[in-house]
Amino acid sequence: MINASLDMINHAISYRKNLSADSSTNVYRIFNGYTEGFPDLILEVYGTSLLIFDHGKNSTLDSVFFEEVRKLCWQYFPFLTSVFLKRRNGESEKDKKGNLLFGKEIVQFVVENGVKYAVHFQTNQDSSFYTDTRNLRIWLKNHSNGKTVVNTFAYTGSLGVAALAGGASKVIQTDITPRFLDLARLSGQLNGIPSKRHAFIEGDFYRVVSRLKTGKALYDTVIIDPPFFSSTEAGTVDLSIDSSRLINKVRPIVKHEGTIILVNNSLFLKGATFYEQVESLCQNEYVSIKEIIPVPPDVTGYPETIKSALPIDPAPFNHSTKMIILDIKRKDQRTE
Repeated sequence: MINASLDMINHAISYRKNLSADSSTNVYRIFNGYTEGFPDLILEVYGTSLLIFDHGKNSTLDSVFFEEVRKLCWQYFPFLTSVFLKRRNGESEKDKKGNLLFGKEIVQFVVENGVKYAVHFQTNQDSSFYTDTRNLRIWLKNHSNGKTVVNTFAYTGSLGVAALAGGASKVIQTDITPRFLDLARLSGQLNGIPSKRHAFIEGDFYRVVSRLKTGKALYDTVIIDPPFFSSTEAGTVDLSIDSSRLINKVRPIVKHEGTIILVNNSLFLKGATFYEQVESLCQNEYVSIKEIIPVPPDVTGYPETIKSALPIDPAPFNHSTKMIILDIKRKDQRTE
């Protein structure tokens, strides 16, 4: 089993071996087991650290296997110095948040498209930074100069930091969990962003948006990137049914000819169903679909490496992380 698994990993990595040549980016996925033949395993490079995700429910992967994976990865990426393992179904919270398997230090920040992002592998059960939204960060950096941005469900704030790196005049990062925003704050500092351009609001999405609406200010761009499901006293988010509701919640704070960015990462929601949910709001002149942002191929897998399809068809998107840009108009045509 080990040899067969290593052969699959080797095949997939061989198509990514040149990723390290891009000096502007040092974070990328090198194996997506979900589509490349080993559903329980994901491998990602974060600077000089190899991050291993073991998603198996009753995982039998052991230290011998992980050492063989390390040796293989070192052949392609000899600059790596540490290995960090996160087990989604680990017996303890520590196993879920991760353990250092090899080396002495793990990376503290990564660079993507010339922007620095603080990372902390043990902040949560994920990596604190998502490779699948890379193209959205690039889009934000290229389309935010001089604009005001609200990043709801900001988590560790990478989308907002990308907008700031692109010249946004002000970004408000909002999330219910303060320690996540601490990483967003640190990312801003790593890039020399003045604090007057980088604001933070801790709180529930519904209450924060209501507060911003009461304040009467309008914003050029509002980002909605919620977790699949969450519930607080103020309201519930369910990505299988709530896309239209979330869009309508933030529309009152968007300027005339502004933008809403919506991310839906529901694995079991058909792409066509999600698209129809959004399209149902586009029956008048006030909301229109501008473009779909694709997930990069190192994250999805390449045509030559993909062995199995996702459980639900994501088309017209290319991945279960579905990202869409909406153009917004206002009846009152307010821009301030």
